[in-house]
Amino acid sequence: MALLRLRRRARRSLMVALIAIVGVCIAGLAAISEEPSKPGPVAKREGSFASPAAQDVDAASAAAVPARTAAPTGLACPSGWSYFDNPVMHYGLCIPPGWGFTDFRQAAPLDQIPALQLENLHLLGNAFPWHPGSLPFDAVRQGAIDVELDVLPASAQSSDECQPVTKKPLGASSVLTCEQSYDNAGMPAAKGSLRALKVIIPLRSAPLDEPGARLLIIARSRAGATSAEVTTLWQIVQSVHTY
Repeated sequence: MALLRLRRRARRSLMVALIAIVGVCIAGLAAISEEPSKPGPVAKREGSFASPAAQDVDAASAAAVPARTAAPTGLACPSGWSYFDNPVMHYGLCIPPGWGFTDFRQAAPLDQIPALQLENLHLLGNAFPWHPGSLPFDAVRQGAIDVELDVLPASAQSSDECQPVTKKPLGASSVLTCEQSYDNAGMPAAKGSLRALKVIIPLRSAPLDEPGARLLIIARSRAGATSAEVTTLWQIVQSVHTY
């Protein structure tokens, strides 16, 4: 699994670099043009559903995307929640108040998410201010919740963790789920103080370099998580909107 992620990230890093170089060249040509072009109307992103290919180019050429944006028309998050749109993975989801994305390098949640991180995100609850240098499992042991959002290739298999194969109805569709226990060192175990809820959600439009990929959600919490915490996790999962 780790090797697959490294290969994916290397391919996407190369794509971003090439597009950035092309963008610089185009900008240079525009700067020396004798007749500068006039900007045309800009279409709002909120509520729009651009083609997957166009969104991949948009995401690759942008330095970052906002951690919070307006929900598409027809979608509503629970009161007080915000909405996040991932244009690389072609999904959006609702975020509870007080939660935020992190790169584990700064205390506050991210306001902008670098495009290269959009295929592997960490959404934290009850974890801010984050203490750089801390390990995610250490924070989970202290009551934080870590929701990892990852691209899962169609052929990916894991030999040491549970495979989401149990169907669970979720709204008008169904998802595949399983639960994994971890010991105090964060290693898979038959029983432990930590656990993860894993959910696989089909993507309507997979990333261009990962045909057949799906969205893998891994929600890590204490084994003794409260019913309210479990409910919040399922609300996040149920809010996922693919396009």
